[in-house]
Amino acid sequence: EMAGALQKGILPEAVCNSHFTVRTLYEPANLVSGDMYDYVWQEKQTCLVGYVADVMGHGVGAALQTSALRVLGRQTITGDGSLSEKVTQLNDDITPYLEKDSFAALMVFQFDFSANLLTYVSAGINYFLVLSPSLSGVVKVPGIFVGMLPNMSYEQHTIPFYPGDSFFFLSDGMFELLTEEIIEKMIDYETALKL
Repeated sequence: EMAGALQKGILPEAVCNSHFTVRTLYEPANLVSGDMYDYVWQEKQTCLVGYVADVMGHGVGAALQTSALRVLGRQTITGDGSLSEKVTQLNDDITPYLEKDSFAALMVFQFDFSANLLTYVSAGINYFLVLSPSLSGVVKVPGIFVGMLPNMSYEQHTIPFYPGDSFFFLSDGMFELLTEEIIEKMIDYETALKL
C-alpha cells in the first residue's frame, strides 16, 4: 500500500489554464502498477508535452522500472530535438534499466498551441482517442516498444487541433475496457470521461 501511495504521489496533478485542461484517471489493477504518465507545460514555447507508458509486467518489479522510466522520460521530453529524436534517445537510455526480456509501451505527445498542431510518436501504445468535428474515434499508429533493441528509430506524426477538441491517451488496460459501443457514446469530453 505504501509503495502504491508513493507511486501515485509522483504523478503530475491535473492542470487547467487558458489553453487546455488535463484530467487523469489512474486506477491500478493491483496496489502498484507498471502504468504511468507525465506531462510538462512549457509556457515559453506554449507547448504541452507528455507521455503515457506501460512497463511490461505487474506488481513491484514493473513499478520499480516505472521509476527509472519517469526520471529518464522527464529528462528526455523536456530536452531538445524532435519528438521522434526524443523517443529514440529514451529507448537507448531506458534499455539498461529494464529487466532482461522486458520492455515498455509508450505514447509521446506534444500539443503546440502556437501552431495548433499535435505531434505524436508511438512506441508500443498504438492508439489514442479523439473527439473533434474534424476527426473523431480511435487513431491507430504503428510503433515498436522502447527498451527492446538499441538504435531503434521512431516515426512522428502530426494532426491539427482546434478549440474544444478532446484527446484521450490510454494504457492498454484502459483501452481494452472500451468497446466500440462505449466509444460511440463518447459524444463530448464529460461524457467520455464518465464512460
